Amino acid sequence: MCLSDAVIAFSHKHPQIRVSLTLSDFTFRPGDFVEDGFDVAVRIADIRDSSVMAAAYRRAEMALCATPEFVNGKARRAALRI
Repeated sequence: MCLSDAVIAFSHKHPQIRVSLTLSDFTFRPGDFVEDGFDVAVRIADIRDSSVMAAAYRRAEMALCATPEFVNGKARRAALRI
C-alpha cells in the first residue's frame, strides 16, 4: 500500500476529518512540522531526536529506474542527482 492509498482509505473511513497532504524534501528539525501547523509528519529516514514520537508505517524500498533507450545509450544523458 502506498501512502496515498492509506490517506484515501483513511478519508473514506473518517469523512468528518479533513486531510491535506503536503510533500516536501526539506531537512527535518524536531518541532518544525508542529510550528508549521501540521498534526502528523511522515519521514522517510531515521528519527534521531528522542523528543519526537515515532512509529514505523512500513519499510521503504528504493529503486533506480531508467527507460530502455537510456540504458542502451540512445537517450540524452544528464547529471544524476540523488
